[in-house]
Amino acid sequence: MRIIYLLLLCSLLYGDIDVSNIQLKKAYNYLHKHQIQKAIEIYKNLSKDCIADADYNLGIIYYFIQKDNKLAFYYFQKASNTGLPEAKYYLAVLLSKKAKIKDDTIVKLIIESAVAGYPDAQEAFGKLLLDINKTDDAKQWFEKASKQGNVKAKEFLKRLKK
Repeated sequence: MRIIYLLLLCSLLYGDIDVSNIQLKKAYNYLHKHQIQKAIEIYKNLSKDCIADADYNLGIIYYFIQKDNKLAFYYFQKASNTGLPEAKYYLAVLLSKKAKIKDDTIVKLIIESAVAGYPDAQEAFGKLLLDINKTDDAKQWFEKASKQGNVKAKEFLKRLKK
């Protein structure tokens, strides 16, 4: 028993076991079991340690499940500050719902997220390009998103081929 404890301690000290990933998986499992509060507790503890994935997941929970845009905004912004593309995209979505925010901020977040490879942002950027009649450029972004499985991007590509 003592050897197992020492091996575990050494693994933790030398990074063989990533405790934050273990906790993220545990919280994810709670979500899938619909034990939202347990997942929130774990994510909030990880958030204190500046784990961007925890902040992003809290944003998702507060946006889609708890319907609390204020808390969702807080956590998406926190995760976005670390450069997480998914968080930038959802931050742009929330900002677009506020009337006082300049479009430049929203567009910048969408572009950053799209360039980083997030398919929903790529599809959104394609739509923005269509709005300003940049059809060829829009097709390229729809193709990128489509290759990653974005269904809406595939639909746009079909419409543009007609």
